[in-house]
Amino acid sequence: MTTHTPGPWRELRNGYTKKHISGLPIMTTVIESPSAIICEMWDRKSADRVAAIDEQDANARLIAKAPEMRAMIDGLLCDPNDAPGPLSWVEMVRAARALLAEIDGGTK
Repeated sequence: MTTHTPGPWRELRNGYTKKHISGLPIMTTVIESPSAIICEMWDRKSADRVAAIDEQDANARLIAKAPEMRAMIDGLLCDPNDAPGPLSWVEMVRAARALLAEIDGGTK
């Protein structure tokens, strides 16, 4: 099975490019790891540019957290006998809430 590029991944706002859609510059955001570019996102042509950029930022945060979400799911699904250390249900819920807060634009 092929595995994904290891994390951590981070979002990197490139700023406005020289490419244009209907005369408007395009905002790009890159998701990268230490070893690779994971994806590059371009804002879409929209009458509401602020909403389009906000949506792009939210998508970037979600994509950048994919390795952490995968690790969390793997931890939840592992055999309890193979777990590196027992986590209580409360600790797992706290970790999940903290990760969701980062994705939603809270604590970085």
